Amino acid sequence: MPTKSTKKPAKKAKNKLSIKYLLAAVIPILVIAGIIIHLNYDYIKMKNDLDNVNKAVKIGELRTKEYYYQELLRIEDVRNYIFGFNSKEKLAIVFEGIIKAGYKTDNIEMKIKKNKSDVIVKLDDPQILSNTIVSENAVLDEKGLFADISNNMIQKKYKEVKEDTEKRVREGLLKDAKINGEKILTKIVKGANPNIQKVEFVYNKVD
Repeated sequence: MPTKSTKKPAKKAKNKLSIKYLLAAVIPILVIAGIIIHLNYDYIKMKNDLDNVNKAVKIGELRTKEYYYQELLRIEDVRNYIFGFNSKEKLAIVFEGIIKAGYKTDNIEMKIKKNKSDVIVKLDDPQILSNTIVSENAVLDEKGLFADISNNMIQKKYKEVKEDTEKRVREGLLKDAKINGEKILTKIVKGANPNIQKVEFVYNKVD
């Protein structure tokens, strides 16, 4: 007559087998879930880091290239009076200016691509941001009795020279500003999160 002890090991073996199958089914699910959570965490962190960078660069302007120039400006004012008398004043001005180019970052957008490793940066084309005279030295060549070179006359000449200089250097200046700007922004974006692999740039035309 069989004893009870002969049935118990079979039951235990069956329970162990069930636990094995259960673990075999659960472990892959847990591993997959862990991978998904990890990937989502990386994506969320990358998105948050990118959002922070996007906010940080919205500073109004990002200057990426400067052009220094020096000009000699000669201004002459001649006045004719009665009896054929002429009054003349001459002025020579040496001045220095700086043209700054780069990006207006108000409309900048940064988005993670579908592959979750690359970033697209959308922004306006680089522009001339400022053209400023930084120093000047005037030498009065000749002082007229009645003629007078006014400040308005000087400012008008300054404007003409500045506009002419800007036209001459515009194309090359904006090209260099774009190259430097992409380098700077790529460094900033990649520095924010090590998982970012590539940064692409898409430009909006500016009239």
